[in-house]
Amino acid sequence: MINAILATVVVLLILFSSEYLWRTKRLEGETARKFIHILAGSIAAALPFWLSYNWIAFCSVGVICLSLINSHYHFFKAGLSIKRKTYGDFLFAGGILICALIHPAPWLFTIAILHVSLCDGLAALIGLRFSKKFYKVLGHNKSVLGTATFALISLIILLAAIDLNNVGSTYRLLPALITIPLVTAALENVSGLGTDNITVPLSVLGMLAIFRF
Repeated sequence: MINAILATVVVLLILFSSEYLWRTKRLEGETARKFIHILAGSIAAALPFWLSYNWIAFCSVGVICLSLINSHYHFFKAGLSIKRKTYGDFLFAGGILICALIHPAPWLFTIAILHVSLCDGLAALIGLRFSKKFYKVLGHNKSVLGTATFALISLIILLAAIDLNNVGSTYRLLPALITIPLVTAALENVSGLGTDNITVPLSVLGMLAIFRF
Protein backbone atom coordinates (compact mmCIF):
# COMPACT_ATOMS: atom_id res chain seq x y z
CA MET A 1 0.00 0.00 0.00
CA ILE A 2 2.77 2.43 0.95
CA ASN A 3 4.68 1.65 -2.24
CA ALA A 4 1.55 2.31 -4.32
CA ILE A 5 1.09 5.68 -2.62
CA LEU A 6 4.75 6.56 -3.22
CA ALA A 7 4.45 5.62 -6.90
CA THR A 8 1.35 7.79 -7.22
CA VAL A 9 3.08 10.72 -5.54
CA VAL A 10 6.08 10.42 -7.88
CA VAL A 11 3.85 10.39 -10.99
CA LEU A 12 1.93 13.43 -9.71
CA LEU A 13 5.22 15.24 -9.08
CA ILE A 14 6.21 14.57 -12.69
CA LEU A 15 2.86 15.93 -13.91
CA PHE A 16 3.09 19.08 -11.80
CA SER A 17 6.75 19.61 -12.74
CA SER A 18 6.02 19.29 -16.46
CA GLU A 19 3.05 21.62 -16.08
CA TYR A 20 5.24 24.20 -14.35
CA LEU A 21 7.96 23.92 -17.00
CA TRP A 22 5.32 24.25 -19.74
CA ARG A 23 3.67 27.29 -18.16
CA THR A 24 7.06 28.98 -17.68
CA LYS A 25 7.83 28.14 -21.35
CA ARG A 26 10.89 26.07 -20.51
CA LEU A 27 9.24 23.11 -22.23
CA GLU A 28 6.87 23.41 -25.16
CA GLY A 29 4.63 21.21 -27.29
CA GLU A 30 5.93 17.73 -28.02
CA THR A 31 8.94 18.23 -25.72
CA ALA A 32 6.68 18.77 -22.70
CA ARG A 33 4.60 15.75 -23.60
CA LYS A 34 7.58 13.45 -24.10
CA PHE A 35 9.12 14.71 -20.84
CA ILE A 36 6.12 13.19 -19.05
CA HIS A 37 6.21 10.14 -21.31
CA ILE A 38 9.85 9.28 -20.64
CA LEU A 39 9.95 9.93 -16.90
CA ALA A 40 6.58 8.43 -15.98
CA GLY A 41 7.12 5.48 -18.31
CA SER A 42 10.55 4.71 -16.93
CA ILE A 43 9.14 4.69 -13.40
CA ALA A 44 6.26 2.46 -14.53
CA ALA A 45 8.77 0.04 -16.09
CA ALA A 46 10.33 -0.56 -12.66
CA LEU A 47 7.06 -0.98 -10.75
CA PRO A 48 6.95 -4.85 -10.71
CA PHE A 49 10.07 -4.85 -8.54
CA TRP A 50 8.25 -3.09 -5.68
CA LEU A 51 4.52 -3.40 -6.44
CA SER A 52 2.28 -6.37 -7.18
CA TYR A 53 0.71 -6.59 -10.63
CA ASN A 54 -2.71 -6.10 -9.01
CA TRP A 55 -1.59 -2.73 -7.67
CA ILE A 56 -0.04 -1.80 -11.01
CA ALA A 57 -3.33 -2.62 -12.74
CA PHE A 58 -5.27 -0.59 -10.17
CA CYS A 59 -2.96 2.44 -10.57
CA SER A 60 -3.17 2.14 -14.37
CA VAL A 61 -6.96 2.31 -14.25
CA GLY A 62 -6.63 5.41 -12.07
CA VAL A 63 -4.30 7.07 -14.61
CA ILE A 64 -6.70 6.21 -17.45
CA CYS A 65 -9.55 7.87 -15.55
CA LEU A 66 -7.38 10.91 -14.80
CA SER A 67 -6.39 11.19 -18.48
CA LEU A 68 -10.02 11.03 -19.60
CA ILE A 69 -11.03 13.69 -17.08
CA ASN A 70 -8.07 15.86 -18.07
CA SER A 71 -9.04 15.62 -21.76
CA HIS A 72 -12.32 17.36 -20.87
CA TYR A 73 -11.31 19.77 -18.11
CA HIS A 74 -7.63 20.44 -19.01
CA PHE A 75 -6.18 20.50 -15.50
CA PHE A 76 -2.79 19.54 -16.92
CA LYS A 77 -2.28 21.39 -20.18
CA ALA A 78 1.32 20.40 -20.93
CA GLY A 79 0.31 17.03 -22.33
CA LEU A 80 -2.43 18.61 -24.44
CA SER A 81 -0.28 21.31 -26.05
CA ILE A 82 0.19 19.58 -29.39
CA LYS A 83 -1.93 20.07 -32.48
CA ARG A 84 -2.00 16.51 -33.83
CA LYS A 85 -4.78 14.17 -32.73
CA THR A 86 -3.69 11.40 -30.39
CA TYR A 87 -5.10 9.15 -27.69
CA GLY A 88 -1.63 8.35 -26.41
CA ASP A 89 -2.14 9.63 -22.87
CA PHE A 90 -4.67 7.03 -21.77
CA LEU A 91 -3.48 4.36 -24.24
CA PHE A 92 -0.07 4.53 -22.55
CA ALA A 93 -1.70 3.64 -19.24
CA GLY A 94 -3.81 1.09 -21.12
CA GLY A 95 -0.67 -0.63 -22.42
CA ILE A 96 0.74 -0.80 -18.89
CA LEU A 97 -2.57 -2.20 -17.64
CA ILE A 98 -2.67 -4.97 -20.28
CA CYS A 99 0.97 -5.92 -19.65
CA ALA A 100 0.27 -6.07 -15.91
CA LEU A 101 -2.73 -8.34 -16.48
CA ILE A 102 -0.49 -10.74 -18.45
CA HIS A 103 1.77 -11.07 -15.36
CA PRO A 104 5.13 -11.56 -17.12
CA ALA A 105 8.40 -11.88 -15.23
CA PRO A 106 9.20 -8.42 -13.80
CA TRP A 107 12.24 -7.83 -16.00
CA LEU A 108 10.25 -8.78 -19.14
CA PHE A 109 7.63 -6.19 -18.15
CA THR A 110 10.44 -3.66 -17.72
CA ILE A 111 11.81 -4.33 -21.21
CA ALA A 112 8.34 -4.00 -22.77
CA ILE A 113 7.47 -0.70 -21.05
CA LEU A 114 10.91 0.82 -21.68
CA HIS A 115 10.24 0.31 -25.38
CA VAL A 116 7.30 2.69 -24.99
CA SER A 117 8.92 5.22 -22.67
CA LEU A 118 12.55 5.39 -23.79
CA CYS A 119 12.48 4.14 -27.39
CA ASP A 120 9.40 6.09 -28.42
CA GLY A 121 10.14 9.15 -26.28
CA LEU A 122 13.76 9.61 -27.35
CA ALA A 123 12.92 8.82 -30.98
CA ALA A 124 10.37 11.65 -31.02
CA LEU A 125 12.65 14.17 -29.30
CA ILE A 126 15.74 13.40 -31.38
CA GLY A 127 13.77 13.11 -34.61
CA LEU A 128 12.07 16.47 -34.14
CA ARG A 129 15.24 18.22 -32.99
CA PHE A 130 17.84 16.92 -35.40
CA SER A 131 16.26 15.10 -38.34
CA LYS A 132 16.15 16.66 -41.80
CA LYS A 133 14.68 13.68 -43.65
CA PHE A 134 10.99 12.91 -43.13
CA TYR A 135 8.55 10.50 -44.73
CA LYS A 136 4.84 9.81 -44.40
CA VAL A 137 3.25 6.63 -43.05
CA LEU A 138 -0.56 6.49 -43.14
CA GLY A 139 -0.65 10.26 -43.35
CA HIS A 140 1.67 10.84 -40.37
CA ASN A 141 5.12 12.43 -40.60
CA LYS A 142 7.99 10.21 -39.48
CA SER A 143 11.70 10.94 -39.43
CA VAL A 144 14.53 8.67 -40.57
CA LEU A 145 16.63 9.67 -37.55
CA GLY A 146 13.72 9.13 -35.16
CA THR A 147 13.05 5.61 -36.44
CA ALA A 148 16.76 4.77 -36.30
CA THR A 149 16.90 6.09 -32.73
CA PHE A 150 13.97 3.87 -31.76
CA ALA A 151 15.69 0.75 -33.12
CA LEU A 152 19.03 1.66 -31.52
CA ILE A 153 17.55 2.28 -28.05
CA SER A 154 15.64 -1.01 -28.38
CA LEU A 155 18.91 -2.83 -29.09
CA ILE A 156 20.60 -1.17 -26.11
CA ILE A 157 17.75 -2.19 -23.78
CA LEU A 158 17.94 -5.79 -24.98
CA LEU A 159 21.72 -5.96 -24.62
CA ALA A 160 21.48 -4.52 -21.10
CA ALA A 161 18.84 -7.12 -20.22
CA ILE A 162 21.08 -9.95 -21.48
CA ASP A 163 23.99 -8.65 -19.42
CA LEU A 164 22.00 -8.08 -16.23
CA ASN A 165 19.86 -11.22 -16.25
CA ASN A 166 22.20 -13.87 -17.71
CA VAL A 167 19.45 -15.15 -19.98
CA GLY A 168 21.86 -16.61 -22.50
CA SER A 169 24.65 -15.74 -24.86
CA THR A 170 24.37 -12.79 -27.18
CA TYR A 171 25.04 -15.19 -30.07
CA ARG A 172 22.05 -17.41 -29.18
CA LEU A 173 19.80 -14.36 -28.90
CA LEU A 174 21.10 -12.71 -32.06
CA PRO A 175 17.81 -13.33 -33.95
CA ALA A 176 15.95 -11.50 -31.16
CA LEU A 177 18.45 -8.65 -31.19
CA ILE A 178 17.82 -8.16 -34.90
CA THR A 179 14.08 -8.83 -35.04
CA ILE A 180 12.73 -6.98 -32.00
CA PRO A 181 14.25 -3.54 -32.78
CA LEU A 182 13.17 -3.74 -36.45
CA VAL A 183 9.64 -4.99 -35.77
CA THR A 184 8.93 -2.55 -32.95
CA ALA A 185 10.30 0.40 -34.94
CA ALA A 186 8.03 -0.61 -37.83
CA LEU A 187 5.05 -0.96 -35.49
CA GLU A 188 5.69 2.49 -34.06
CA ASN A 189 5.57 3.84 -37.62
CA VAL A 190 2.23 2.26 -38.56
CA SER A 191 0.41 2.55 -35.21
CA GLY A 192 -1.28 5.92 -35.38
CA LEU A 193 -3.10 8.05 -32.80
CA GLY A 194 -0.98 6.71 -29.95
CA THR A 195 -1.92 3.05 -30.44
CA ASP A 196 1.81 2.18 -30.46
CA ASN A 197 1.55 2.51 -26.67
CA ILE A 198 -0.30 -0.81 -26.78
CA THR A 199 1.00 -2.53 -29.92
CA VAL A 200 4.69 -2.04 -29.10
CA PRO A 201 4.83 -3.43 -25.53
CA LEU A 202 2.54 -6.36 -26.39
CA SER A 203 4.65 -7.24 -29.42
CA VAL A 204 7.80 -7.05 -27.29
CA LEU A 205 6.36 -9.48 -24.72
CA GLY A 206 5.28 -11.81 -27.54
CA MET A 207 8.66 -11.81 -29.26
CA LEU A 208 10.54 -12.21 -25.98
CA ALA A 209 8.48 -15.36 -25.40
CA ILE A 210 9.05 -16.64 -28.93
CA PHE A 211 12.81 -16.17 -28.71
CA ARG A 212 12.89 -17.55 -25.16
CA PHE A 213 14.60 -14.42 -23.92
